[in-house]
Amino acid sequence: MEKGIKEIRRSGNIMFFNYLKIVWSLSISQFFIYRLTSVFVCFFGVLFTAIEVITLFVLYHYTDSINGWDFYSFLTLSATYTLISYIYQFFFTLSHEKLIDKIVEGDLDYDLVRPIDSQLINSIKQLDIPSLINIVIAIVLLCFSVPHVLTGHIFGIVMYILFVLMGVYFYYLVNQFFINFAFWIERPYQIAAIPEYLLDIASRPRNVYPPILHILFVWVFPILLSTNLPAEILRGDISVVTLVYYLLFIILFSFLVRIQWKQALKKYQSAN
Repeated sequence: MEKGIKEIRRSGNIMFFNYLKIVWSLSISQFFIYRLTSVFVCFFGVLFTAIEVITLFVLYHYTDSINGWDFYSFLTLSATYTLISYIYQFFFTLSHEKLIDKIVEGDLDYDLVRPIDSQLINSIKQLDIPSLINIVIAIVLLCFSVPHVLTGHIFGIVMYILFVLMGVYFYYLVNQFFINFAFWIERPYQIAAIPEYLLDIASRPRNVYPPILHILFVWVFPILLSTNLPAEILRGDISVVTLVYYLLFIILFSFLVRIQWKQALKKYQSAN
């Protein structure tokens, strides 16, 4: 019995990795088919990042610190924000956009009968190749700023990478949570745009916000921690209580989103 279960799990893993290879191949093909669109996406992504960096240079021309954040600390936070948002965009954003349409139009039938988990397969259907440019730019900015803010040793870098990945996962959960409402709401597109506004809030240091917003976005719904914690880890400005709370919140939120997805499938209405 146990041997049979292991064989099923192994075949499922092999199937999923083969599926990822297909997704990668199709995404590359689509990138070259729509080359002009991809170039424009890359251009505007680079432009927005450049504007953010120039804005920081202008701000810090008049001051050395903003609530304890010097130029290099703020640049590290901005680069972390860019890195998290574009890693999410690379893996999930196109798939999430398609998922909303499929829910509304009742086109989930084939995904529900496949041997791969329906939530997983609808989370990674197409990769956004142009986002790789912005990921590289964010890494370059981090290579420039991190040596000026890093107070620990290699362990701080490892912790930073782990919490960046957790930030990506948290942002995925936030998007999935709001997209799931499409099963109940006829026009969910405005609700699905909420995570983008939430992540914009997280592009600034959490201590620049007034107390009520700090409580709301740190202790009630910790979107600010998704970007601030990695930068604070590099600065050596961390709280064990905050770290533990953030981890527990992500675990509980994962269960919530999973339960929500299963309940939402009961509301699904096929076009057929």
